[in-house]
This record gives sequence, C-alpha cells and structure tokens, in this order.
Amino acid sequence: YLDHQLAAALVYRYGAHQISVFIVPETKPLTRSATSIRGYQVVHQQVAAMDFWLVSDAEPAVITKLSQLLVGQ
Repeated sequence: YLDHQLAAALVYRYGAHQISVFIVPETKPLTRSATSIRGYQVVHQQVAAMDFWLVSDAEPAVITKLSQLLVGQ
C-alpha cells in the first residue's frame, strides 16, 4: 500500500543503485515531473490512468530513461 492505496512495486538495480517503481491508479491529473528530495531523485509520470513513481539515488538521466522505457515513450 502507498498512501492508503493498493500499489504495485518493482525494484530495479543500476550498478550500485536501487530504483524503486511504484504504480498506482491515477488519483488526479498531473503532468510529468522530476524533482530531488533529500538526495533521492523522484520522477512521476501518468499513462493510461496509472501513476508511475520512480525513486532512486541514481543520476536523474538514469531515472528519466527508465521512466520512458516503462511507459513506452
């Protein structure tokens, strides 16, 4: 569960970095966003009524590329 909502969680490895991907049903329309919080990169993207949240301490370009691959862009 993520924020009291059923979620799927995927974990990827990139070198020494772990990339966590959380997928939940869309809660409200948002645009794609990327930010840094306490040293972690957070990328959000919506596709087909699903929210994809990627979180990692890997470089922003790596997280963005995985996000694009996951959603087919």
